[in-house]
Parts: sequence; structure tokens; C-alpha cells
Amino acid sequence: MMEVVKAAEELVVYVMGKWDASHDAFHALRVRKLALSLAAEEQLPPESMEIVELASLLHDVGDHKYASDESECKVVERFLESHGVESVKRDKILSIINRMGFKDELAGVTTCEFVLEFGVVQDADRLDAIGAIGWQKTG
Repeated sequence: MMEVVKAAEELVVYVMGKWDASHDAFHALRVRKLALSLAAEEQLPPESMEIVELASLLHDVGDHKYASDESECKVVERFLESHGVESVKRDKILSIINRMGFKDELAGVTTCEFVLEFGVVQDADRLDAIGAIGWQKTG
């Protein structure tokens, strides 16, 4: 698992390193730290912690706002497959990532039942966004 996490960190830096500050590599690393802290508070089991760590690291990597073509949106799926992440974990990670946007939530659209891992990653992402906005307003 540690090798997959290390490779995910490298992918985040490579892909997101050139993006704006709202979605750069530091954002993903902060979201991971927050998500793991929240997951520990919720006393999630080790398998859930692995899902939270990878989903929080990779949640913006294939973001359509930054993709130059449709194939870039599948980079996380290809990454997880190529690193041998088992299909059940891979499906949970991809489900979390695919549900992270605000548009469907604002429209009242829900695609599946709530899972705690998703809530932890979503809360961490929003907490980081609030921190970023608060910092920009004071700067």
C-alpha cells in the first residue's frame, strides 16, 4: 500500500503542480492530511483509511476543469488499475472522487447512498477550501 500512496503523491505533484493555487498539489496534500485526521476521529478501520487516503490525494487529478481532453479524466482509473489496487477498493475510491463536485449536490441529485469514507473526504476538501478562501480574504 505504501508504494501506491507514494506513487499517488508523485502523480499529484506531476499533474497538479502547474495548476492554480485552489487546486494545486499542496491542496491535495492538505486534503489528505485533514481527511486522515477526520477518519481517525471517526475510528474508521484500516481498509477504510486506505480508501480515504487515496481518494483524498487523487480527488482532483482528473478534474474536467483542467483536462485538455477526455482521456485525462480517466487518469485516476488507469493509475489505480496499473498499481494493482483491488477492484473493490478501486471502485470505492472512484465513486468518492466522482461524487466530489458541488453541481449535483446543489441540484439535489444523489447518485448513491452516503458512505462514511466519502463524507470524510468531502468534509476535508471543503475545510481546505474554506481555509483557502479565508486566507485570500485576509491577504
